[in-house]
Amino acid sequence: NMSWTHFALAAAACWGVNYSVGERLIRSAGVPALLLANTVGGGTAILCYLAYRGTIGSTVSGLTRYDVAKMLVCAAMSATAVICAQTAIDLKNATLAGIIEMTYPLFTGIFAYMLFNDMQLTPKALLGALLVLSGAWVLSLSQ
Repeated sequence: NMSWTHFALAAAACWGVNYSVGERLIRSAGVPALLLANTVGGGTAILCYLAYRGTIGSTVSGLTRYDVAKMLVCAAMSATAVICAQTAIDLKNATLAGIIEMTYPLFTGIFAYMLFNDMQLTPKALLGALLVLSGAWVLSLSQ
């Protein structure tokens, strides 16, 4: 039985492969090729997952207007994040872009609080976030 940490580590490993191979694709075919690959591949995989689970219809039929609004925000932010990440890889490299991108949990905590008044940062999580930010800052000095 897989726990949330197993899924999080699996996601990290998948992103590691995607960034490593994606950097090579960007170098040979450009950012648009990687955007296309991720969009078509991701969309297809998600539709197959929903079909396997038998939840396509129930997922769509149960949506409220507020759910649709949240979906639109998530879609816009996801698309923007992917474009920004892949452009960063193009301008530098996958490893450094990925390390800087690891600051996103701090932004998650900030926006959870700002948008929903949901404090998710414990003192230990805040310390970890500050360590990640410190590392990102050190990397940014090496440009």
